[in-house]
Order: sequence, then C-alpha cells, then structure tokens
Amino acid sequence: MRLPLIALTLIALPVSAMAQQPPATNAAITVPAADVQAKIAAAQAAVASGKPLPPMELLALAPYRANIEYRTSVGGASTHREENEFFYAIEGSGHLVTGGKLVAEKDGGRNVMGSAIEGGSGRDLAKGDWVMVPAGVAHWFDRIDGRLVLMSIKMPK
Repeated sequence: MRLPLIALTLIALPVSAMAQQPPATNAAITVPAADVQAKIAAAQAAVASGKPLPPMELLALAPYRANIEYRTSVGGASTHREENEFFYAIEGSGHLVTGGKLVAEKDGGRNVMGSAIEGGSGRDLAKGDWVMVPAGVAHWFDRIDGRLVLMSIKMPK
C-alpha cells in the first residue's frame, strides 16, 4: 500500500510545481488602444454620482500596475508613504496641487488621506502631460475641467 502512495505522490509533485510557475516575464504585455478606449467608455457610462470611480486596472506586472482613472469631480488628497506615483493625462484637463499639508488628515497605513491640501504648488494638467509625484508628497486634483482621464502607475520608492 505504501509503494503506490509514494509513487502517486512523486507523480503529483511535478504537476503541482508546474501549476504554480509564475507567468513568463520575457513576453511583452500589450494593451491595444481600442481596449483603452473601451475602458474609458465603460467608465463614462458608469459615472452617475459625480464622484471619481475607483481606478480600473489596465495591465500589471508585479510590482507594477497601470490603472485608468476617470475623474469628473474633485476627490480627496493623498500621500503615498512607500510609492512614487506617475500620471499620464490621456484625455481632458484639470489642475494638480502637490506638496503642502493635507487637510483633515487620516492615516490609512501605506497612504495618508485628506480632504484637500493647504499650501503646495499647482499646475494645469491636460491631454498628453506627464507628472511624477515622489513618495511622501501630498497631491490633489483640485479642479477637473469636465473630465480628466489618467493612466496612473504606483512604483516602489
């Protein structure tokens, strides 16, 4: 009885190990423009309350994840303790404030949230613009001109 059980275990081990292999990292991940536009259209259709939708994953390769953010109104401010955040404006425009101090600060562990920013410096952001916000720097979109569609990537510092 022991021999068949040992043989079965030895056969099952390689199969189990193969099932747990991570995906190949030598292959590129491609997201066609049509897929990006479909996500934007889905977000636009879902907007009913006027609040920003949660980010929608576009693609991921650990530890990175690219998201689509669809904003039609001003949301909260935040600081990411351990991550830099990269933004690319796909469509629309708005105003981004960085630096300064969070208002009504709430500690969320890896992130600190606030209702706004006091102080800081602002810049207009429009289609085609790129922004990198370093870890530990407060940031807040304090004006959205109709809508602002962003690609965002958080990167370990």
